[in-house]
Amino acid sequence: MPLNWNMKEIQPIFTFEIYLPSECAFLFGAETSQAQRKWTEAIAKHFVPFVAENLTEADYDLIGQLYYKDCHTLDQWRKGWFAMDKSSLRFCLQMQEGQEDRMHLRRLQELTISTILQNGEKLDVLLLVEKGRTLYIHGHTKLDFTVWHTAIEKAAGTDGNALQDQQLSKNDVPIIVNSCIAFVTQYGLGCKYIYQKNGDPLHVSELLESFKKDARSCKLRAGKHQLEDVTGILKSFLSDIDDALLTKELYPYWISALDSV
Repeated sequence: MPLNWNMKEIQPIFTFEIYLPSECAFLFGAETSQAQRKWTEAIAKHFVPFVAENLTEADYDLIGQLYYKDCHTLDQWRKGWFAMDKSSLRFCLQMQEGQEDRMHLRRLQELTISTILQNGEKLDVLLLVEKGRTLYIHGHTKLDFTVWHTAIEKAAGTDGNALQDQQLSKNDVPIIVNSCIAFVTQYGLGCKYIYQKNGDPLHVSELLESFKKDARSCKLRAGKHQLEDVTGILKSFLSDIDDALLTKELYPYWISALDSV
């Protein structure tokens, strides 16, 4: 019987949830994180098949069975086993004979939800695209799908202030950097001192927040966005990021190096 669960921490009890195809959900608690992990590992080994047992060895937050379609199986839905491991979605698909694959969720080029009709009923489907690979998934129940959709959307977003925590392009460059440089390249190469001019602080702050919320859906357009605001976003992002070269702590050293040239 396919199950899915999600692990949460509610002090002082460490909990995990089990979801059944009947729309039932059960919440269990343990006194320590070690006990929580032992229980979830033991349960997972009893319902995850041998061909997908590698998934149970990951440091997963969510594991279970989903329906999927990919480029090899667009004609029909098949069943696969999936696990959420931090910002990676690991899976063993029916057509892969037990081979494990994964998608790096922060590198997704597209993450959208749509509703289709199947056998006269509405069905929620999640579309994931990474480096040209397309994967459609849906759950056994609406509750099951909601749990997976929420977890994937969170893992695919910006979560931290380091470069590796950002939403990334297919070349592993933060999307916000790609977008700003593309805008400047298209509309600003004929302008002088474009990075020395200051944009509107309010516009820069609002756009920067939009990029942090979901860089994939934030589009820069001529006429709607000013060049100085876009360069302001890029300067703010690079100065605030923890592991960039232009951090506030390193700024004096860069200036002194320029003075010595």
